[in-house]
Amino acid sequence: MAFNGTALADVSLPNKVGGMMESGVHERSLIDFDLHVGEHANHDTSHRVKVKVENVSFWYGEKQALENVALDIFDHEVTAFIGPSGCGKTTLLKCPNWTHEIIPDARMSGRILLDGRDICAADIDPPALRRRFGWVAQKPNPFPRSVYKNVAYGPWLHGLIAKRSEADELVQSCLALAGLWDEVKDRLDDPGTELSGGQQQRLCVARAISTNPEINQSGN
Repeated sequence: MAFNGTALADVSLPNKVGGMMESGVHERSLIDFDLHVGEHANHDTSHRVKVKVENVSFWYGEKQALENVALDIFDHEVTAFIGPSGCGKTTLLKCPNWTHEIIPDARMSGRILLDGRDICAADIDPPALRRRFGWVAQKPNPFPRSVYKNVAYGPWLHGLIAKRSEADELVQSCLALAGLWDEVKDRLDDPGTELSGGQQQRLCVARAISTNPEINQSGN
């Protein structure tokens, strides 16, 4: 199933027996996107394929988690993997950024292309590849540092900011985009781990976007 977003809409919800609710019964989407649900989601024809998954299978030791998965993920669009717990959604999310390689006995077959290049090509540098992705885990995992440093650390590390004024501006911008600035603007020196669970998750979103990644991934 594909789930793709492009503009604001009302969404008809399926009833318990798999049909559609009565005509006129809708629930407003919580995000400002049209929801195109089906095997062939609608795409803006101006958007190119960013990630191409070709017949990917994945194993944890003898346990197979993915089998011959093939799909295109388009630039400037929101794509969601929807399915029951344990069906391989997070595994598929981790394959393009190579985070699976640190798992003992894990292996993948098939091919994944990022901007047309095979991510497993011999000349690909895994750390450089991972820097192109932002990641927000299902469970909040802020660094045991201040709110400010949670957001500023990545950009400092990668040389994206050089001055304190640049860091201040970036931290405020990212926290605002994550919907957290107004709640923590007077608590920037507090440990990120002391925020509420929901605030910690939004802090992780702010941290993920602080390095301006090409692709943002979330295991939520």
